[in-house]
Amino acid sequence: GPSSAARRPAMAPGAAPARAQAHQQCADFQRRKRTFLGKDDKSSAGGIDAHAREVCETINGRQDCFTTSSCSGRAYLWKGEGVKSTSDFVRYRVTHELIPEAQPYFDLLALCEEPADGAWEPDRRRTRERAPTSAIRPRPLGAWRALAAVAGRLCGGPRPEQPAAAALAAQDEAVWLRFEPFILHVCCRDFQAAAALIAAARRVFKNVGVQSWSEGKVTVAIWGDEGLEMALTDPSGRPLFAGHEEWLREQVNSRHRRNWAKIGRFTEAVRATPDSPAPTDA
Repeated sequence: GPSSAARRPAMAPGAAPARAQAHQQCADFQRRKRTFLGKDDKSSAGGIDAHAREVCETINGRQDCFTTSSCSGRAYLWKGEGVKSTSDFVRYRVTHELIPEAQPYFDLLALCEEPADGAWEPDRRRTRERAPTSAIRPRPLGAWRALAAVAGRLCGGPRPEQPAAAALAAQDEAVWLRFEPFILHVCCRDFQAAAALIAAARRVFKNVGVQSWSEGKVTVAIWGDEGLEMALTDPSGRPLFAGHEEWLREQVNSRHRRNWAKIGRFTEAVRATPDSPAPTDA
């Protein structure tokens, strides 16, 4: 009878080069993954957050994707204009865990004596300094100025450069509370792998999508939805929630718990999702 080679259908013109290119992209992706995951963690935390470790390990165990950055969710106090990438922003008492005692964490009078960008150590009721911050000081602007500017434009009031807004900016010593939910960036081998990850993530999270793509690399971003942003003082620094520290603590802790539960559900969804098939010789 005819040989197996004779029985095999003829390969379409251009199929061999396309298949070879696909194989090369797959090999390049695996090499990129090994290189990236083999690097030292240069984040301020120095490693993956405890509550994000399992989901990162699950994703990194797949053949079609790997994690590039993550945060399990964190709370902190801040002053300034609220934009982390500027020098007008300083944060305090950063914590990725539950707040066990309300009074020490929300003691705003002691805030001026603490290092900026410090990690909160609840057992010692203090902030541990994590990075030199002598050059990081907020200018006397603040988030209240931005709110005043918006209100002024809507109501026909003074512009930020006019005296009333300038006076408000000069006295803005407001302290804010922020909770940032889970965030994860994942590099996927191709759009098929990205689509599978996005489908798993959307079972749990609303804010999921492709952030960027290039040949042989698609980056997916996943954001949690338990965020919180609220002022703890007025622009003069006067506390707005004095006597309600326990209520503030529960606002943070309840978000941590819901956030962690969603990370767990997402981890299970990823485990239930098979790897997208890689190019084969078949």
